[in-house]
Amino acid sequence: MRKVRVDFITNQAPHYRSALWKRLIGDEFLDVRFLFGEGRGKSIKPIDFSEANWKGHEWRLERVRNVYLRGVLVWQRGVIGHVRKTDAEALVLLGQMYVVSMWLAAWLAQRRGIRVLFWGHGAYGREGRIKRWFRARFQALADQVLVYGEHARRLLIADGVYPAQVRVVYNSLVHARQVQLRDSLVNPDFFVRQGWFDQPSAPVLLFIGRLTRQKSLDRLIAAVAELRAERRVFNVLFVGDGPERARLRALARTIPGQVHFYGACYEEDRLARLIANADLCVSPGEVGLTAMHALAYGTPVCTHGDMNYQMPEAEVVVEGRTGVLFDRQSMDIAGAIRRWFATGLDRAVVREACYREIDEKWNTENQARIIQKAILDSTNGSWSGG
Repeated sequence: MRKVRVDFITNQAPHYRSALWKRLIGDEFLDVRFLFGEGRGKSIKPIDFSEANWKGHEWRLERVRNVYLRGVLVWQRGVIGHVRKTDAEALVLLGQMYVVSMWLAAWLAQRRGIRVLFWGHGAYGREGRIKRWFRARFQALADQVLVYGEHARRLLIADGVYPAQVRVVYNSLVHARQVQLRDSLVNPDFFVRQGWFDQPSAPVLLFIGRLTRQKSLDRLIAAVAELRAERRVFNVLFVGDGPERARLRALARTIPGQVHFYGACYEEDRLARLIANADLCVSPGEVGLTAMHALAYGTPVCTHGDMNYQMPEAEVVVEGRTGVLFDRQSMDIAGAIRRWFATGLDRAVVREACYREIDEKWNTENQARIIQKAILDSTNGSWSGG
């Protein structure tokens, strides 16, 4: 059976996408190549292509050079030359209008009769009129627009993109590995044995990620201090490192014995245990992949509910079922924590609800299946399927 030849062109190869890339490479209907640059800074860990399970796939991987122009603008050297000569029937391009080469790549592909799909955030909801105008012109270059969440889809449709052109592909982590790990993780005495807190049997609030000022983590400590004044004890576990660590340590002295800084951790089996045995993952600022990571191991999420200032993965937080939302302006984190624990929901029931949200939507297989269908539908006129 003949496969549809498709090139994915993106700005980097993030490690969390490794399972998805392998799944797409092994797809029965697609013949996939990836072109990618290197990310700026160290905030996103790249795929380690030297790992044994990537051997034999080197010919499907091509590096290009990201050239950063005037801060946010990017030009990818090598992309236009590739688009001029590729025999691909479809291109899945990074749907980010700040990558200037994507404009020309999409236009050139359309001139050559190659189907174009954009894959990205699509829209946030906080853009001004000028940005929305440019975004509309950019999206018009694509046959299909693949976005992470329903919020972005609604925004694009409201701005004039045809509903049939916009598909939600969600996002995914290492879902198969997480399913393997999660069944044997829960241990009621986990935090008691660690000896990190003065009252280790009290509920544990977890934050995972870089400790940066924009995450507003001081608000979490302030909320726990407010609850402490009401004689409600909650422990806080920070998993991660960053420039705010020293300041947060100083603030933690206001609630002695209730805060532990674990440090950075990249081993999935350790992260699994830390997440699964926490009671609530709290992210005062925007929450992205962390929300998926928490739910994958059965831990609900507390974050703000203003989707215009959120990452698309925040959609996994369903009020009263997989987490709790607070108002972004008032930042009443303490109130949200009170509400969540006042529900008296059985922890096992919550855990199953979290699993279900990830297993049904936000996983590798579902994401790959939607992407596959979008590509096949777009190339239907030139693809015989055999």
